[in-house]
Amino acid sequence: MKFYISLALTLIFVVGCADALSPGESRLRDDLFSIPSNATRTPTALRGIWGRDERGGNIDFAVRLALSAREIVIGNRCTFQDGTVLYAFANVSVRYENNRIIATGSATGRRDENNKTCFVSLALGSWSFSIDPTQLKINGLSSFGGSQTSGTGTQVGSQVTASGWLKLADTEVSSD
Repeated sequence: MKFYISLALTLIFVVGCADALSPGESRLRDDLFSIPSNATRTPTALRGIWGRDERGGNIDFAVRLALSAREIVIGNRCTFQDGTVLYAFANVSVRYENNRIIATGSATGRRDENNKTCFVSLALGSWSFSIDPTQLKINGLSSFGGSQTSGTGTQVGSQVTASGWLKLADTEVSSD
């Protein structure tokens, strides 16, 4: 009997701690970061998933921007030196006019855990964009970053305003 209670408590603890993301965030994580290698990529088509990977301080960022007919969804995966991985997501409604993206709101997503932070934001406004054969260029639409507070209170991190994005898939992702 003691074994079964211990096993049940262990399973509850493991299952309960396995994923701190909400069901909607888990779906966004899977949609944005688990793109099959054989995904269709039309570099000159605006709609779809765009990405960029960067290192800032001691944090690796994998950022995904999903453009669909009515919204932009952005996700940031922050990987810290100790192996901790945090995700942050934000979405805003948009419309497109000529070569402009018009965000009708602003949003920030943030995840804090064990003195570590991962964030992403989308700004309110209108931005011109261009697509060349290999990347989407938008200045100022989004920023992302992360930080880590050490035992001495020192903060190591980065905030980046993204401009160049590589096409990863034609798939449209929605936050709904």
